[in-house]
Amino acid sequence: MLLTLALMAATPAVATCIDPDRVVSRRAEGDDAIRFVMLDGTHYLNRIGAACPGLARADAAGALIIEKKGARLCRGDFVRAAHPGDPGVPCVLGKFEAVPADGTGR
Repeated sequence: MLLTLALMAATPAVATCIDPDRVVSRRAEGDDAIRFVMLDGTHYLNRIGAACPGLARADAAGALIIEKKGARLCRGDFVRAAHPGDPGVPCVLGKFEAVPADGTGR
């Protein structure tokens, strides 16, 4: 319980950037959000401002391509959902919001 509270206190509720080297998984949640799971178990939901065409299908039938400008993955960087024959449309990442691991918070 104390460890959980300590982790919660150390994890910002909203982050502008995350360390891509600490991301263990990522998955699209519809055409307007991506869930990032970090090494420490923190889940961040990045809500893209507008729907990103093909994002929801990227996990099953394509590739989720992240285009970062620096060493960290930040608000304002780009994501594309590439599919065979279609490189995808660049969509702008928003802020990274810490959400529960159980999938709520959408």
